[in-house]
Amino acid sequence: MRYGPFSSVADAEVYLGKIRDPDRRAQTRRELGLPDASPSRDPDANYLPASQSNGYSVEAEFQAAVVKELAAFGWHVQESLKGSERGGEVWYGKGWPDLQVYRAPRRTFYLELKQPGKKPSQAQLDCHARLRESGYRVTVAYTLDQALRAAQEELTCET
Repeated sequence: MRYGPFSSVADAEVYLGKIRDPDRRAQTRRELGLPDASPSRDPDANYLPASQSNGYSVEAEFQAAVVKELAAFGWHVQESLKGSERGGEVWYGKGWPDLQVYRAPRRTFYLELKQPGKKPSQAQLDCHARLRESGYRVTVAYTLDQALRAAQEELTCET
């Protein structure tokens, strides 16, 4: 099922989270055919505050664990080049997600991995919006479980 240009409720909810005016947000929600907002549909539901832990001291360790687990479940993972924040070469547009995840038949989604207390930058949110407008799912994950849940959702969503 599609929700306007979005392929999943989660993607539509992220978009709705950017709309500040509550009346406009409610109208857009109805136009997309989404149910009324509930606490479980919070676009920041995955957010993990800095006071909590995802079990990894740095994002690189978190990313390595996600890649390993996804590969164990039959997914192929393309990691974006690392080092863009530290003066390394940049081959992707600003804000490109950390991981492109794909498998046959024609299943592709993107993962943005974040450590607790960190949120996507505006450049990342803009890039995520462009990818969603093109029909791709983008998930911001703070835990390994959230990343694996995104992979499972990709397998069960309609194409």
